[in-house]
Amino acid sequence: MIKRCLRETDLAYRYGGEEFTVILPVTTTADGLVTAERIRTEFKGEDFYPLPGRAVPVTVSIGLTQYKIKEDIKTLVHRADQLMYQGKKKGKDRVFCET
Repeated sequence: MIKRCLRETDLAYRYGGEEFTVILPVTTTADGLVTAERIRTEFKGEDFYPLPGRAVPVTVSIGLTQYKIKEDIKTLVHRADQLMYQGKKKGKDRVFCET
């Protein structure tokens, strides 16, 4: 579902049990927000069926950040993770971005 929302140059990876990392090369924050909202909306429109006949709505919380020159990957991922958790704390089903 995530890959349907991405360009050919973008990459998506499972990062944890229910966490994913999406890399959008050469993308502004504004364009990243458009993609993040597209992903969030795509999930909102889908029902998941963990058991036959039982639809479960799914929400998506997204932390959006940009790579900073000479930054190590661990710092970048930690920042994105913290933004995602801020979104969850603010009510879930939202994109949270650095300002």
